[in-house]
Amino acid sequence: NDAYQNFYDKDWTPYLKHDVEEANNFIESSELVAVKRLWDWADEHNISKDIIPRDKDGLLNLEKLSFMDIEGPLNERFSLLPKEISILRKLKFLELGSAIYPEYVLNRLSELPEAIGELSELTHIHLQQSNNLSELPACIGNLSKLIVLKLGGNNLSRLPKEIGNLEKLEVLTIWRNQLVEIPKEIGFLKNLKGLDLTKNNLTKLPNEITNLTELKIFGYDDDKVQLSEEQKKWVTMLKNNGCDIFSFA
Repeated sequence: NDAYQNFYDKDWTPYLKHDVEEANNFIESSELVAVKRLWDWADEHNISKDIIPRDKDGLLNLEKLSFMDIEGPLNERFSLLPKEISILRKLKFLELGSAIYPEYVLNRLSELPEAIGELSELTHIHLQQSNNLSELPACIGNLSKLIVLKLGGNNLSRLPKEIGNLEKLEVLTIWRNQLVEIPKEIGFLKNLKGLDLTKNNLTKLPNEITNLTELKIFGYDDDKVQLSEEQKKWVTMLKNNGCDIFSFA
């Protein structure tokens, strides 16, 4: 009994403090390793310090990351983002594509890392024109602050249902992909103002799309997509509310 009493009476504070310090040191050490790996990756692909800062504070406080270089010569474009991109926890704007200047984009991505879902402060992602994505990872649904998602000019055949988690999304462009269907969860994106589905392989749209009543710009292939009666009424309502509806048929 005395042994048990001594155990419970013992002041464990110094030990707990030591454990917390060790945990913090481990986290800091892991972060430094990730920073170094990200710098090594940037060096390997000749990415300038103006894009990936080579000082720790500048890197970890980065809010805008654009992989475009209108000055430097483009040799071989990188096809994969390193998982260490996840350390950029303050990042709000990520540009990995351009519909206007695709020749200046430094990447040609074939996939997105799961780590992209850890960038919880992101509000804008540009992936259009300069990539060859065939799949969008489900972790994209973790980016609850996302406002703009541009995916045009890729090779996507489907969208993950988790895209319905992006309730703050206002702009979604998916033109010129290989989409054959749109998930019904798109109906949760009630703040959408712009939606471009043109130049895909769609023949129908989910009924839930009629929940998108705030659209100001809507593009779809009206020569291929067969609208239901409810969807026709919805399109008429959008037009009456001033929505610009277009097609490239």
